[in-house]
Amino acid sequence: MFSSKKNLILSAAIVIALIVFGYWYFGRSTSAVAPILSSSTASSSDDLLSTLNELKSLSLNAAVFSLPSFKALVSDTVTLSAVPAGKANPFAPLPGLIQSPTIAPSATH
Repeated sequence: MFSSKKNLILSAAIVIALIVFGYWYFGRSTSAVAPILSSSTASSSDDLLSTLNELKSLSLNAAVFSLPSFKALVSDTVTLSAVPAGKANPFAPLPGLIQSPTIAPSATH
């Protein structure tokens, strides 16, 4: 008798814990999502525009390209050779391989 009562209390505690967890996990409000356009977005776009205007006013001195330090720069680029394209259907079986027969699913009654 004592064992069944203990099991009943333990089961009830587990069910209550699952309900509390489910409410906490799934019951969260989605109203905390930020609006599409907020004041912080507007101020960041103003910052971006002011930075772009500053960049527009910059000028590049072409004499930089004739400096010895610029001419001493070395390119470490790697030349890539052309690689032929793979199969048209990457999931198609490879030619020459023996295919295992596909088994049709049995009908359930």
